[in-house]
Order: sequence, then C-alpha cells, then structure tokens
Amino acid sequence: MMTAMRTRWRWVGGVLCGLAAACSGGDETSATTSTSTTTTTTGESTGEAPGCGDGIVQAGEACDDGDANADDAACTADCTVNVCGDGKVGPGESCDAPGDPACTDDCRAVLFADDAENGDGDWEHALVDDPGCDEITGYCAEDLWVRIADGIDGNPDPDSVRSWTSGDLSLVRGPMSSRLMTPEIDLSAAQAPVILEFDHSVNFKDIGVVMPYSDGSVVELAVDGGDFGYVAMDGYTAAITDAGMCASLPDSPVNPLLGVTAFVGQYNGWSHEAVDLSAHVGAKIRLGFRVASDCAAADGPFELPVVWYLDNVRVSAHTSP
Repeated sequence: MMTAMRTRWRWVGGVLCGLAAACSGGDETSATTSTSTTTTTTGESTGEAPGCGDGIVQAGEACDDGDANADDAACTADCTVNVCGDGKVGPGESCDAPGDPACTDDCRAVLFADDAENGDGDWEHALVDDPGCDEITGYCAEDLWVRIADGIDGNPDPDSVRSWTSGDLSLVRGPMSSRLMTPEIDLSAAQAPVILEFDHSVNFKDIGVVMPYSDGSVVELAVDGGDFGYVAMDGYTAAITDAGMCASLPDSPVNPLLGVTAFVGQYNGWSHEAVDLSAHVGAKIRLGFRVASDCAAADGPFELPVVWYLDNVRVSAHTSP
C-alpha cells in the first residue's frame, strides 16, 4: 500500500518550497519520486536528543540506568556512580556528609562518640577488685579514673585537649582493677558492621625485661544490662603472666587479670584500635575499659606513672531506615 509522504517546507530565495521538491533560483520545481511504503526524511530528528536518562551509557556518563537513575540509587540523576563522599546517600550507605562528625569516612552512622572534651557526661567508673588498705604502707585500692589535659603528646585528634586516664596505678594498693564505663549504646537499629574504635596509650611499668608483664588493660562489654565480659581484640599485646609482688605476700593475692591477654608494656605514643561488635546488633550495650595492677605499690610509687590513656571512643554502624 502506498503511503502519503509528509512534506517539510522551507524558504529558498523568497519562495516557500517543499523539501521533497527541487528548488533553485527561486523557482519551484516538483519532482515527486517516492512511492515507497516508508517515509523519507532529511535526517532531522523529531524525538528527544540522546542524553543522561536514556539508558545508554554515552560519552561523559559513568552509568545510565534510565528511569532508575536517582540520587539514592547506584546511578545518580546526573549519570555518575553513587559513591561514599559525594554527598548523596546511596545503596549501602547510612549517611553521606563529608566533614559531619555524625557520619564516618566510609558512610556509616555514628551511634556513639566521645572525645573527652565536654565533661564526664553519663560515663561512670568504679573499682572492680578491691583488696582494701595495706596496714603497713597505708596504701589503699582506689578508682582514679579522671579526664585530664592530655598527658602524652601526639593525640591523633589535633584539636584534642583532654583524654581519659586510669590514674597512676603505682599510687594505689594492688592487686586491684577499676573500670571506666560508657553510657548505654542502643544498637536496635544497627546493621553490620558495628565497629568500636578508640585511641589509647599504655605506660605500664618497665621492670627491665620484655616479659613477663604484671599490669595491663582490656576492653569489656555488657549486653542488655548484664555483666561485663571480655572483648577479644587483635591489638592486645600479650598475656599478663607475672604475679609481680603479689606472689611474695603472705596470702599470695592474684592479679585480677593474671593470664589474660591484654594491652601491656609501654607504648611510644598513641595507638588506634578497632573491633567488630556486629554480634550484638539489636541489643543495648555498655563498654568497659578495665585496668588492673599487681601489688607493686606496696613499696611506693614508681619513677614514671603506671597509667592508661584513652580518647576518641566511637561506635558506628549501618542503620536501618
């Protein structure tokens, strides 16, 4: 079946000519030759120009998922790949706000953070193991946790002024332990991974040998109001294997963390630690930072303080909508 041909018009030399006709010199000459069932055009397009959103990845586009393009999708509305740090919350991101302390550099939501700069807040601290007072020396076990002006240089936070410290354990009677505890942290909306991070420095006494160790510190965790339990961490240095001066006392008291792998020895500056707490998704937790010493204070304080510094504690996770 023959179809009618659409005629396009243009002005040539003052004469309105159809594009199907040969026009020259102002004279209109018709030469209709098409009897095809298709429509002949001059190459002009009557549709939208190709571009971002047409589903075809073209020059200047990193992706193009067509109607699925969106700023919260894998391919954004401007045909760039949605990545952490672009300010657009995409798949697998809980936030995306560069420079916002409530969002980590890898786009996880910060559920808890404390840099020790703004008061004690709801932190608590207390003795865990208390041997009482020594009748001869007068030394007693004490909870010495306190926020102080940074006692050691090189804090990873350049704006840091304060940090938590266990206090000088050589000033208290051992064997003892005390614990610094965070407020309750709600993981009910958290999704894996849930990451605890903190910066710290240990300066437990150097008795002139690399091993064994008689003082140390560990991280603990309480779930839904339960008792605190030990948290295994890759950053622990070694086990506390020396009973220290405790072994020489009449009743041979035991260091509360004897045999436990812990942070021990002396650090030359600060160390950053991280551990995955995803096993506790859905729970409410509290973190404990526990330090323990042997009985060395029975002879008086050491030349250098026996102390644990702690700062920049943060728990972050992906969160459900």
